[in-house]
Amino acid sequence: MLDYKPEELKKLKEVSVEILKEFIRICDKYKLDWFVHWGTAIGTVRHQGFIPWDDDIDVCMLREDYDTFLEVAPAEIGDRFVLTSAFLQKDCYGMFTRMSAAGTYHVTEQEDLWKTKHGIRIDIFPFDSVSGDAGKRRKQIQAVRFWNQLYTLKNLPHPYLKGDSLTVRIQKILCPILHTCLKPVPVDWILHQAEKNALKYKGQTRLYTLLYDIDAEKWLLSQEDIYPLQEGTFEGLKVNVLHHNHEALTTAYGNYMELPPESERVNHNWGRLKFHEEND
Repeated sequence: MLDYKPEELKKLKEVSVEILKEFIRICDKYKLDWFVHWGTAIGTVRHQGFIPWDDDIDVCMLREDYDTFLEVAPAEIGDRFVLTSAFLQKDCYGMFTRMSAAGTYHVTEQEDLWKTKHGIRIDIFPFDSVSGDAGKRRKQIQAVRFWNQLYTLKNLPHPYLKGDSLTVRIQKILCPILHTCLKPVPVDWILHQAEKNALKYKGQTRLYTLLYDIDAEKWLLSQEDIYPLQEGTFEGLKVNVLHHNHEALTTAYGNYMELPPESERVNHNWGRLKFHEEND
């Protein structure tokens, strides 16, 4: 992992904000709801922009608006931006969508293992309906996670595994074996199974979460948590925040208005970074 030079982080943020502007334009045109979340929501409230050391922008949409965005965005963005996702290219990291500046790279060491690389981007996350019953919800989360893991193993014989514990060492031995076993299995079928489980309770509940995240249970939101959306300011742009933004951030982070210790002021770092005018 590499640390950013100050001028790199500044430029990275500027490009990300330009992508966010385009995302907002499209959503406004098609009357799509969305909201900033996690570090971007903290930045909106605490700094009216990026957390000083942060390096990405996170926006979320309920599934119906998310799907509509994916339908209309390609014609809107032309060749200026690129959408990447497991469901689009079938060979890149992440089952959610990234909207990137064309001709750029911004990938971590983990992401650089994949064939399709993401550019400097914003992350767009779908929030799906989940059961109010904890047991049923847990089964749904586990099922989506299982198919997500299979998608990774289908693409990578040696996925990124952190640590050197006995469990991790065993996993490193098993992964190439499982990758070989999955060669006859169509990647589209794996993705279909993941999406089928993600959409299991679509339209049936007023409870949502990001099922494509390892901490799906942590990000539960009710419809009342989301609506009516509030307005905030992020780097001079008007952005949407959750109706119960303070409560959601407090549940996830505790006293988020207090700066963390310097040792915890970290970003995603990068393994490969390229701006428009640079050569590979």
